[in-house]
Amino acid sequence: MNSLKLRLGVITFVSFLYIYSIPTYGQANRQMIAHQHFSKKNYQKVIDTLNPYLESLSKSELMVLGKSYSFLKNHQSAIKIYQSLVAQNQKDYEAFTLLGGEFLTLGKSSEALTHLKEALSINPKYSLAYRLLIQHYEKTNNKYELRLIYEDIISHLGEQPKAILKLCELCASDRLYDQAFKYCQKSISLVPNQPESYIFLGHSYRDTGNLEKATATYKKAAEIFSKSDLAQLSYAKFLEEQKNHLQAYAFYKKAALNNPQSIEAQLGQATTGLELQKFDEALNGFVKICRKDKSAISGFRRAVSSLRIQKSNSEVQKWINKYENSLANCENF
Repeated sequence: MNSLKLRLGVITFVSFLYIYSIPTYGQANRQMIAHQHFSKKNYQKVIDTLNPYLESLSKSELMVLGKSYSFLKNHQSAIKIYQSLVAQNQKDYEAFTLLGGEFLTLGKSSEALTHLKEALSINPKYSLAYRLLIQHYEKTNNKYELRLIYEDIISHLGEQPKAILKLCELCASDRLYDQAFKYCQKSISLVPNQPESYIFLGHSYRDTGNLEKATATYKKAAEIFSKSDLAQLSYAKFLEEQKNHLQAYAFYKKAALNNPQSIEAQLGQATTGLELQKFDEALNGFVKICRKDKSAISGFRRAVSSLRIQKSNSEVQKWINKYENSLANCENF
């Protein structure tokens, strides 16, 4: 009997050690194991590792668990994890931000904006919250809010070159020209090797009637950024608007050589070539473009209409017939 009790006592003691030592060992290692699975994108294994210990997980573990649910598109479970973090700490700007991201994914923009703005009220230097807000406002084309966000970034994070450039673009497109001049010039001084700053500055000068400065700005961009489609095309289009077809043709041609896939450059070259009475070259250009992109047919039609207006001699009439026949073939191609 005593021998039996002893054996039962040993078994009970061993069972006790087994039951209580394994979780303790697991708690010491599960975070490392979970992070290893996460780094290897084994998100279900992260969940399987952490979910049994849900009530005792650390913030780091809850974060990786929530992100794993999110990557597996189980957004409701991710939201519950992040909500538990916020409940534990009302100043957890990371959790507020991740909550906002989940709500954005689910199309719940009101809840998303509330959480993202709360995150920034706690930590106005948290860049992820800004990025998520920018993604949302770009998707909804809310330029006003985008301007405010980029101004906040500059206010709290300093003169970030990307933020300055975006304000240059937004202010130019929204006709806030005083601010456009300010931000575009600042952008050029901060990052002089990007053509966009010059182009938006040129647009602002053009739109405010300062054609001399517009010409100088576009020309400088085209000279500095000789391999940039944007710089060459912007100057070419401006020259074409000013009826300077000879120079416009030259810059459209450069843009087309830089990027043989650019329909806009080829169409510009053909259109200005026609104005210079390069009838054969222009016709070949229109036909080539039309076969690549049917949307270019409207430009071809305008070219034919332009020729009909010119109808002044037999030479032009001959080309009108060729253009009309080629246009008809193109429309039926």
